[in-house]
Amino acid sequence: MAEESKTDTDGLKTTKLMYEVADSSSNWAVCGKSSGMVSMPMTANATHKVQIEVMPLFAGHLPFPKIKVLKYLPHTAAVAIQPDPGKKK
Repeated sequence: MAEESKTDTDGLKTTKLMYEVADSSSNWAVCGKSSGMVSMPMTANATHKVQIEVMPLFAGHLPFPKIKVLKYLPHTAAVAIQPDPGKKK
């Protein structure tokens, strides 16, 4: 069984997702963790709540910071996906 697809005690398959606050405009200060990982059930309409505290660095109307959500691939999976430089197409 792949590392990113494990079975919980409830019998549901899960996948790991990584989230990260991606505030390239530097309008916000993140209070606490700016990234982390969650195990999502692999079922239709599955949800997971994550609370991130941010504090505005400037007065006025600021757009909320973007949150990137990525599927977590363990280091061993990344090595297996890379093409073999010795093989010709």
